[in-house]
Amino acid sequence: MPLAVARIRASSLPSTVTLTDAMAMTPQRKLSSFPQVEVVARISPSGDALPHAGDLESAPVQTATRAQQPIVLTIDRVH
Repeated sequence: MPLAVARIRASSLPSTVTLTDAMAMTPQRKLSSFPQVEVVARISPSGDALPHAGDLESAPVQTATRAQQPIVLTIDRVH
């Protein structure tokens, strides 16, 4: 289950996103509650946050939630 989601239209890519606790899927599972997370970018025709066959996505990147440096994700594979 994703912790946080940012919905962006594919036509808006490339884009810069900052994930925050306000984007949490549930109030009980905030990003700040986890020391490290896995971040992935996905283009999903269904619009669902969970992956489906045929979605276009990036390789996942592990990062500390307190990290300040940007992460660059390239959507370059099919799920």
